[in-house]
Amino acid sequence: MGAYLRAQSENGKIILRIEDLDTPRCKSENTAMILEDLEVLGFRFSGDVVYQSRNLVHYQKILDRLYEEGLTYFCSCTRHDLKERACQCFLNRQTPKDHASVRFLPKLSLDESFDDLLYGKIYVDKISEHIVLKRSDNIFAYNFACVIDDIDEGVTEIVRGSDLIELTPIQNLLYKSLNCKIPHYVHLPLIEMTEGKKYSKQNHAQAALSLGTPQQVLLKALKLLGQNTLSLNEKMKPEEILFYAQRGFDLKAIPKKSVIYNDLT
Repeated sequence: MGAYLRAQSENGKIILRIEDLDTPRCKSENTAMILEDLEVLGFRFSGDVVYQSRNLVHYQKILDRLYEEGLTYFCSCTRHDLKERACQCFLNRQTPKDHASVRFLPKLSLDESFDDLLYGKIYVDKISEHIVLKRSDNIFAYNFACVIDDIDEGVTEIVRGSDLIELTPIQNLLYKSLNCKIPHYVHLPLIEMTEGKKYSKQNHAQAALSLGTPQQVLLKALKLLGQNTLSLNEKMKPEEILFYAQRGFDLKAIPKKSVIYNDLT
């Protein structure tokens, strides 16, 4: 909702991307349900749906280029190894081999701060630059694939949850290492079930459309984003609610702290 209204209110385009890199976990039937729910809720996106699982060859070409430029290395450390000591694989940049992850080895300096259109200047402490770009099971990492997709799709502003703030400086370093412009950011507060417990499938949260009619769900989401809903009602079509909501969208009204869903009446 936040990303959609922000894009629409700025006369921008919004891209629907299915981040299904972890194919054992991301089932096609789940994707179909997501697309159906978004349709019912009235969301309309720009262009075709982007599926990351269909872009693997392209990701690999970029990864190969980074290796040739000395910006990656192969890591054979296990999780147990990394608990015992810091990874030293970058010292010898071992040749490609099976069951090894690919990690980032930047030559540029890391900027621990970035500007956010909602929070202002944000500083992130204790960042590890040597992030995984491709896992040892051959699955591309979220950090890497999303940056490549954003570049390819010409994304100028990223609107996402505040739980991804800590990843932003590393992603910015990736943009710079690929000689690409860093986008603007808006990080939104999380919806929590209880304090510190994110409203998510992992925590067995209810599906959105089980919480009420599409209209009720949209109005609840708008209230959680701090938006004015006085002129909106449940008799409107979902598309009408979204149309009028984007006309009155107020970025500054969005709360900066996580919001508890159960507090909403």
